[in-house]
Amino acid sequence: MQFDTTRKGLSLRAAKLLHLLIKEAGSKAVDDVEHRVPVAALNTSMHLTLDEFISTVKELMFVQLGLRALNERTGLPELYFDPLIHSVSRTDSEEDSAMVGYRLSNTLRRVMKDSVHWAILSRQAVMAFESRYALRLYELVSLRINLTRSTEKFSIDSLREKLGVPAGKLMKWDAFNRKALGPAIAEVNQLSGFTVSALPYKSGRSVAGVTLTWGIAPTPERVKVQRELESSRVGRAVRRDQGSDKVVDLLSMPPQNGETSYFPRQGSIIYSKWAEVARNSLPQQDRPDVDLVAERFRDFCSRKAILLSSSKIETIFTSFCKSWRPED
Repeated sequence: MQFDTTRKGLSLRAAKLLHLLIKEAGSKAVDDVEHRVPVAALNTSMHLTLDEFISTVKELMFVQLGLRALNERTGLPELYFDPLIHSVSRTDSEEDSAMVGYRLSNTLRRVMKDSVHWAILSRQAVMAFESRYALRLYELVSLRINLTRSTEKFSIDSLREKLGVPAGKLMKWDAFNRKALGPAIAEVNQLSGFTVSALPYKSGRSVAGVTLTWGIAPTPERVKVQRELESSRVGRAVRRDQGSDKVVDLLSMPPQNGETSYFPRQGSIIYSKWAEVARNSLPQQDRPDVDLVAERFRDFCSRKAILLSSSKIETIFTSFCKSWRPED
């Protein structure tokens, strides 16, 4: 998908409407026909007023879909471009009896023709996502879930583009991780039936990209996902945070060498060995609260892409404490 640089990318509402229109078209989504569906059928999943519907459709029409494929006649590779949707009509009424007519673009239909991607996507999960980054990550993983491999490396720029991060936003790794990728992984793991984890890799001293790993969740976890989808949205974010220990922390991967002493990714360190390390290393005058130091240290590691499970994490934490300044 290619976006007008003056726009913010595809909103969550527009992405959900696109999914609904494709699902309502069903097996005829690949046919060059006008699809017609009652507004009532759409309103069971997301209720849009007439004005909201019009603005959302306009947003979809501003998005260009690019495809590189072989020309069926010449056998040569060609580039194809189309809007997502060619035309839309709707009865000028707020009533559920109103009808929506629409044509999917030639390029979109070609993308769908030989792909099981849209069949894999769960309508219930799509409608439950609260973040457009989570929905885009879900789409990315579902495209790859049937591959023989289950990992792939992405550069930061490539992954930002695939998640639909607006141009010029979240340019630094720590901001991208904290506001887009990390929360998207947590939401996909909570609502999709897939398991997704990530690990950053560096080029020199900077984060160059991320290795994504994905799979289908075991049956007990998929049962929990279904229960979550069928339950109220109220409290869902809290439940997601409470279950975050099952989400792979991008910057705190479990130790690979059997070592269990790594810096805790959340919570207090007062009753741990890390408090003693901090007290022995921090300036004795105006010594700060050790939990404040722990939070600042986690932020520091995030910015520098340092794993909290690094074999050198105690040395790094000690040095961090020794260099503490009151203005920190």
